[in-house]
Amino acid sequence: MGHRTLGAAARGALATALLLGATTLLPAPPAHAASVATWDKVAQCESGGNWSINTGNGYYGGLQFKLSTWKAYGGSRYATYPHLATKKEQILIGEKALADRGERTWPTCGPRAGLGSDTADPYPAEPAEAAWRDDAAPRVNADFNGDGRDDTAAFYGYADGSVALFTFLAKADGGFADPVKSWNVSPGNWTHRSIKPVAGDFNGDGRADLAAMYDYADGSVALFTFLARADGGFANPVKSWNTAPGNWWPENVQLASGDYDGNGRDDVAAFYGYSDGRAALYTFKPNASGEFGTPLRSWNVPENHWWGENVKLASGDFDGNGRDDVGAFYGYDDGRAAMFTFTSQTDGGFASPVKSWNTAPGNWWGKNVKLTAGDYDGNGRADVAAMYGYENGGISLFTFATRTDGTFENPVKSWTTAPGNWWVENVQIASGDYDGNGRSDVAAFYGYSDGRAALYTFKSNASGEFGTPLRSWDVPAAHWWGDRVKLG
Repeated sequence: MGHRTLGAAARGALATALLLGATTLLPAPPAHAASVATWDKVAQCESGGNWSINTGNGYYGGLQFKLSTWKAYGGSRYATYPHLATKKEQILIGEKALADRGERTWPTCGPRAGLGSDTADPYPAEPAEAAWRDDAAPRVNADFNGDGRDDTAAFYGYADGSVALFTFLAKADGGFADPVKSWNVSPGNWTHRSIKPVAGDFNGDGRADLAAMYDYADGSVALFTFLARADGGFANPVKSWNTAPGNWWPENVQLASGDYDGNGRDDVAAFYGYSDGRAALYTFKPNASGEFGTPLRSWNVPENHWWGENVKLASGDFDGNGRDDVGAFYGYDDGRAAMFTFTSQTDGGFASPVKSWNTAPGNWWGKNVKLTAGDYDGNGRADVAAMYGYENGGISLFTFATRTDGTFENPVKSWTTAPGNWWVENVQIASGDYDGNGRSDVAAFYGYSDGRAALYTFKSNASGEFGTPLRSWDVPAAHWWGDRVKLG
């Protein structure tokens, strides 16, 4: 780091000192804090006050951190690169460097801004580690930009084989702004049909990210993390876990996300249904960088017990104990159905499922169900919403409220359409608090057969029921084809 007028030799020597921790170049006694106004002066001197700057010179963000310095002081918990972090996050890492090495960490701009003589706390109302929330703090669902409202993301696969990732930021009324594209790849690199996305705060920075399970043509599978940026877009994906060919077949996997061990970072749950009726439930636990290791297998059953194609998953804190659980809708071949709860354990694994609601044959056909979870009545426990599509083109939205033990009440139907209006095969749903009122809502992406598309919000009332949806975003024919969309 240093002002841009430094010569190459001086800048190189400074970088070496920062990498090695040399103190000979930094004789001034360390300062311990500085006000935001002083940090603004440093940034104005270093980068022209541009907190998102990346000129390609090896120094990033408003305070012109070198990447190795950013990582050394814990910046990776906020963003992969300094310029992708918020101003506040950059200042918090600057505070650590200042306390350790003093103002001459910025040899020209630090003294010029009076950094060493300012002892004010830049954020006195909260500690410097505020991004690491304690267990009492509410968990984000899919708040990609950290503004307190959940958002929606979508992968889109183009006809030429290219793939892009879009963010639909939520507005104050619970609707969505036009999508913003942040990541894309050229044809031949990613196939959208091979992506299974799920959203969660995997690095614990207070912003939700995306995890994507990807299956390759040779039968191997990998798990990627797309970390969210401060603007709600996404950084390039990082691959962590992967398997050799022939070990995991993606058509047998369903994913969900939640903080299953209660450590403040979301995990990924993977239900795997084998072809012979065996099944298992795995937990992929992330590290502080949001990357995943070998999964924990906690529950499994032998042959002919659970058929994966009959299962629909949703995740939430159904018993209100501060750890998320997994809910499973099981549709039998004769039209019976049941709801099960897999309660999470302190290690992030799951107990054997408990069945609560069930129906007689011919009442609920699993292939007609879309499932999602959220706290729709605002009572502190997550519920399950089920969209059911009838054969005549009608749809109804049901709420399965939870009891204190995490099991489910009988469903309550609130919203419904006349025949021929909504075909369930054209719908993808997700849950989040899109208007920031403390109750979760349901987002529904609808892709019409002519390439039109629309995004709807079903806003819940205090009883957890839904009314007529708000339609906020839509496109004309031949713009977005629903079968090319994967909602995160």
